[in-house]
Amino acid sequence: MPIDQTFLDNLRPRPIGRDVDTSKFTCNPRIDWYVATVASDHHERRITSVMCWLHNGDLAGYITTSMTIIQLKESKLRQLLGLAGVLLKKDGKHFDRFPGLLIGMLGVCDRYKRRGLGQHMVKYAVGQARSLSNEVGCRLVTVDSDKTEEATSLYKKLGFQIPEGQDRENTVWMYYDVGPIA
Repeated sequence: MPIDQTFLDNLRPRPIGRDVDTSKFTCNPRIDWYVATVASDHHERRITSVMCWLHNGDLAGYITTSMTIIQLKESKLRQLLGLAGVLLKKDGKHFDRFPGLLIGMLGVCDRYKRRGLGQHMVKYAVGQARSLSNEVGCRLVTVDSDKTEEATSLYKKLGFQIPEGQDRENTVWMYYDVGPIA
C-alpha cells in the first residue's frame, strides 16, 4: 500500500475531546462504538490515552494506548528478547513480567483507508513507548490484533512479532521489542 505523504502531512493530531465530531466515523461497529461512546470518558479518566488525527476537522483515525504489564512465562521468548536471567531477587528469582505500552484500539475511517494512516498511528505508539522508556520502564509494545489479514499484516510490516501459541479465537497477541538502551 503506498503512503500518501501529502495526506499525512495535512492531518492534525490531537488528543480526543468532547468537541471531536465522531458522527461520520465508520470503520467497524466495535471501533465506531468505542470512539463515539466512551473514548472521551476513558481519556479524561486517564484509563487510556486517545489520540485523534483530523482531516479538515473530520476524524480520520484514532489510536488508544495505555500502560500494561506483559507476562512472558516462556523462557524461550525471554531469551529471544535478551530478557532471560534478569534477576528480581537475590535468591535467584527472575523477572517474568515486563513493562509495556498497549495499543488498545486503532481505527481508520473507511474514507481514509489505504493512505498510510494506520502505519502512521502504530509508529506513533512505538514512538510513545521509546519516549516513555527514557523516563519509566517500557520495553515492549503489545496489541491484541483482530485476526484479519489486513490487521495482522499492518503490525507485521512494522516489526511486530507473533510468539508461538499466542493466537486466540478472534484476536492474535503481537509484540514489538523497543529494545535496550543502546
